[in-house]
Amino acid sequence: MKNKEFLEQVLDGLKLSGVKVGSKVIIAFSGGPDSTALLLSLTNLQERFPLTLIAAHLNHMTRGKESQKDEEFTKFISQRSGVPYRSKKINLKSIIEKGQSFEELARLVRYEYLQEIEKEHGATGVLTGHTKNDQAETVLLNLVRGSGIRGTSGMKPYTSLQLKAGQIVHIFRPILKINHGECVDFCESMGVKPVYDSTNSDKSFVRNKIRLETLPQIEQQFPNIINKLSSFAENSKLDLNVIDWAIRKHYKLSKHPDLTLKKRYLSSLPDSLITGIVNHHVQMLG
Repeated sequence: MKNKEFLEQVLDGLKLSGVKVGSKVIIAFSGGPDSTALLLSLTNLQERFPLTLIAAHLNHMTRGKESQKDEEFTKFISQRSGVPYRSKKINLKSIIEKGQSFEELARLVRYEYLQEIEKEHGATGVLTGHTKNDQAETVLLNLVRGSGIRGTSGMKPYTSLQLKAGQIVHIFRPILKINHGECVDFCESMGVKPVYDSTNSDKSFVRNKIRLETLPQIEQQFPNIINKLSSFAENSKLDLNVIDWAIRKHYKLSKHPDLTLKKRYLSSLPDSLITGIVNHHVQMLG
C-alpha cells in the first residue's frame, strides 16, 4: 500500500470513529509499529484534518532498559513530529495482587492514565493504534471464551469505557480497518524504526498465543482469515444494532411507572429478548 492510500484510510477511519476536525485528542503512544504509524499519519494529515495532538506514553517498568528505551523513543519521535509529549512511570510488578491477571492490570492502569491525561487537557478523547489484526484476535479470543454476539462484534471505532469511581475514557480507533503489516510498511517508508515489546513474544499470555500460534495456523488453510474475522465483527455489529433497538423498544413497553417490569408482557417475548431487557433494566437502575 502506498503512503497516499494509507493516509486516505486513516482519514476515513477518523471520520468513521467520530473524531471532529479541530478537536484536541490524546494519542496512546507505545512506540510500536501501530501507534507510531498512527502518530506519523496524523501529523501528515494536519492540513487536511487539523487536530490538536498530545502523545501520551505509559512506562510499565517491566522490561528494565528496554522499557526506558521505549519511553525515550516515543519522546524523540513526538518532539521530532512537533507533538507535545506526556509520560508516566508505573511499576506494575509492585502493585499487582496475588491471582490478578497481569494483562488485565496493565490494561486497566493504561486506561486510567489515559483518562487522567484526557481530563487534564480537556481533550475529546484518546486515539489508540488498534488495527484489523487486533480486531481479529479479539473476535477469535471471544469466540473461544464462548462470548455471545457482543463479544463477536469485537471493538468499535468509538467507545466510552467506564473505569472505577465513574471515570470515563473516550476511545477512538481510527486504524481499526488497517492491517498491522501496512502500519509496519508505513513506518518504514517514513524512515522510522518502531520499538518492539519483547513481552509480545511471551506465549504464556493468551492473546500472544493466539497471535503467534493460533492465527498463523489458521492462515495456512485460510489465508484471508484476518479480513474474514474483521468482516464477521462488522456483521455482528449490524445484528447487534437490531437487537439493541428491539431491547430498547420492548423495554419501554414492558416497564411499569414504578420501574418494575410487566411479567405478562415479557412472557410473550423470546427468551433471548427477555434476557436483554432484564439486563438493560438492571443497567438503568444502576
